[in-house]
Amino acid sequence: MKRIFLAALMAVMTLPFVGCGGHDNPPPPPVVTQILSDPVYDGDIFKDNLIPPAYTVTQGMRLSPPVQSVFAGIDPTPVTGGEYRAFLDFFLGDPVGGVPLNVFIDSAILDMVVTSNIAGPIPLTIDLVSFQPPTMQTTDFDRSILRPWATTATTIFINQANVAQQVSIDVTPLMAEAQRQGFPDFQARILCGVGIIEIDDPTDPTVNRGQFAPLLQVGYFF
Repeated sequence: MKRIFLAALMAVMTLPFVGCGGHDNPPPPPVVTQILSDPVYDGDIFKDNLIPPAYTVTQGMRLSPPVQSVFAGIDPTPVTGGEYRAFLDFFLGDPVGGVPLNVFIDSAILDMVVTSNIAGPIPLTIDLVSFQPPTMQTTDFDRSILRPWATTATTIFINQANVAQQVSIDVTPLMAEAQRQGFPDFQARILCGVGIIEIDDPTDPTVNRGQFAPLLQVGYFF
């Protein structure tokens, strides 16, 4: 039901583009496609508080058992604490449900379910990155420093009211940049402030993956 509402929201976002003058035919509505993240490549990277720091890369169905969630946020505990950065991968090249190259991006919404308990508001930032499958590297933790096309979406706040609820984030500028660069995948890195959030990412398609896995919904014009 919530994802039906999200589709309706995307439709409303496109209304200002409908022509309103004379007898000209209105422009066609944008094509809207929904892309679930790829559980094979979703994952997170943990950087501990040691000097020099050590990194732990955890990535999707390459592990046994498969990862059912990804983490983002900072644990400030001395020595045992550290920072998680989550990575989500959305394949754009599907000829049926993807996003073609050389189209105009009208809107893009990243929809995810936060499942962890949160003590207070946590700032969340989304970067466009390009780690490219098949595997993430520890250098992807700070990839935006190395890649000039990495841009940052507007920071939002996650709080206890978001737990077990879908969080919808406007990532239109990031999707437009991924399209401009011709990336085959939309790859998002999620950073949080102090506090850890857990993002639901079920890998079994028979267990509500379509309802709970991260979803990218893109509206575009040819």
